[in-house]
Amino acid sequence: MVQGELRNTGTECFSVWVRWTDDWVVTPYTKQASQCGGGVAPVNMRKSYGLTTTGRLTVCRGTTDTQDCGEDISLTRWPINN
Repeated sequence: MVQGELRNTGTECFSVWVRWTDDWVVTPYTKQASQCGGGVAPVNMRKSYGLTTTGRLTVCRGTTDTQDCGEDISLTRWPINN
């Protein structure tokens, strides 16, 4: 489970994107939350893990694509606890 907040203090839009790998099949990034202008957007998501599941999260400028993003971070912790 991922729970948190996307906080924005500026005037632009930013979005949280997540990508999963299951059994070595990498899925495209999917948008989880966006915040345009100052404010806070909740980020809440859940994923069922298997032994070969890993996840990556990144924050990108804008709301439509992953062209201008920060460094992605791992969502995977070992050992996995479902």
